[in-house]
Amino acid sequence: MKTSSESFAKTNPNDIEVFMSKKPTKQFIEIGTVSSSKHVMGFSRSDKKIYKELKEKAASIGGNAIINLTEDLASKKGVVIRYTE
Repeated sequence: MKTSSESFAKTNPNDIEVFMSKKPTKQFIEIGTVSSSKHVMGFSRSDKKIYKELKEKAASIGGNAIINLTEDLASKKGVVIRYTE
């Protein structure tokens, strides 16, 4: 979900970085949030598929990375950032 009033060009999902606990050293702004369900129709999804979906969603709003990744029983969530430098 986009949280910034500014719009950005889409980025390449393959270029999205994922930071579990550390934050990037580059300057950035937060532009949105993403989440991905860990289960579909009662079946567990692999981490590979979950991260692929998170990266695709982040790229669709112009993100460069995902930070503050959290996980609960149902989903993984993170904050999408865009580098300013």
